[in-house]
Amino acid sequence: MKVYIGPDKDWFGPYQFADLFKYVGASESFRDRIAEALPLSPFQFFHDLFPRKVKVKIHDYDVWGADHTLAQIIHPVLVKLQSVKHGTSCGR
Repeated sequence: MKVYIGPDKDWFGPYQFADLFKYVGASESFRDRIAEALPLSPFQFFHDLFPRKVKVKIHDYDVWGADHTLAQIIHPVLVKLQSVKHGTSCGR
């Protein structure tokens, strides 16, 4: 099995847009309210123009023990997710 997932191509979303207001002296709570009020659809459109590179090649022997194969991939991802804590519910 070979899996390659490239990085996101310069994601620009509502929070990155709202951060532009810090240069004019807007408070952080004001920027948060702006970001939460903005619709995601225009940003998703730009994100779809530059998709991530994803290449997956599955061999026959990967399917025989698919539960074990997936466990070897999922476990390191979950360990890394717990250490990085990118979300609000991570590490509870």
